[in-house]
Amino acid sequence: MRKLFNKIKAAAQATKESFRNFKSAVCRKINAAREAVRMAVIEFVIRSNAMLAATRGENFVDSGIKILIAVVIGALLLQKRIFVNT
Repeated sequence: MRKLFNKIKAAAQATKESFRNFKSAVCRKINAAREAVRMAVIEFVIRSNAMLAATRGENFVDSGIKILIAVVIGALLLQKRIFVNT
């Protein structure tokens, strides 16, 4: 009878140990996934901040608007001179 109880006790301890191992493996995977998500969010924030701070195409638009304004003002001045001289 004692041998039977010892076998049951050993089986229960082995089952507990296997559940502990399983639980720790699951916790490691969850922590790894959590860390991967955290790093992806940090990388996304850094990239988006860099994109928002970039002024790469800003000068082209400014230069285009300045040229357009100069052409329109020049045309108005030339038109006014033509009408004044005639």
